[in-house]
Amino acid sequence: MLDSDLCNLVLLAYNKSNDDLAAEEALSFFSERMHRYNDGNNATVLPTVIGCSALLASLGKANRVCDALGVLDLMRALSRDGVPSML
Repeated sequence: MLDSDLCNLVLLAYNKSNDDLAAEEALSFFSERMHRYNDGNNATVLPTVIGCSALLASLGKANRVCDALGVLDLMRALSRDGVPSML
């Protein structure tokens, strides 16, 4: 069963990868989870700040600043909404 720690592990693995598509895959994984959450599935397992930090690092290595800023905005919104993994 997927939990927040496993979500983090996926994003950490993408961050450690030397694959050129790692940032894209990490962002896709995160985006899919966010779409489920935003569609009203509050039971969707989200990564914690640790996993999001790995995602931000991946995006930074790929010079995807706009995407990284978008992730930061989503993290702020989740924190304001009281999502425990983002507090």
